Amino acid sequence: MTFRHSCNNALYLHNTKTNAETNIFSETGVIVSRFLWSSDGSKLVFLFEKSLRKRGIYIFDSNTKRTIQVIPDGDIRNPSLSPDGKMISYTKSDPDSFMLNDYLHIIKSDGSCDVEVPGRFVVFSPVWSPDGKQIAYIGQNDQGIYLLDLAGAFGEDIVEKGLPCP
Repeated sequence: MTFRHSCNNALYLHNTKTNAETNIFSETGVIVSRFLWSSDGSKLVFLFEKSLRKRGIYIFDSNTKRTIQVIPDGDIRNPSLSPDGKMISYTKSDPDSFMLNDYLHIIKSDGSCDVEVPGRFVVFSPVWSPDGKQIAYIGQNDQGIYLLDLAGAFGEDIVEKGLPCP
């Protein structure tokens, strides 16, 4: 049996010229992890684990200096920010599955339009390609690294046309 303790977790912006620190996130929970910046440095996505199987994905906007939770708490992990900062891929466990299968989801970085990638891909550690048109991931049972062509999965280029929201 594993016990996890909760503590106050915080993220700060540190100005190296003035040595000033600005708190951009503070919550009680287990850990803050999986930090990823957009290529232009305007957005930072991270995972905050409040308890076992209760994780949320947050995004910090460096232009507005605001942090928001974009994905509600659940059995989610592996956030990855698209290079332009407009979309986040992440994995979500299937609660009805005997095996803890993680399926690939993509959501707009403002928290709208959460879509499971068609095909029921069992995915671990998704990472966007520099052009945002593919996602590399580790396949089921560590059977290799795969590249998912997003235009093929969605039937259109989601970088140019946007994420097809239901």
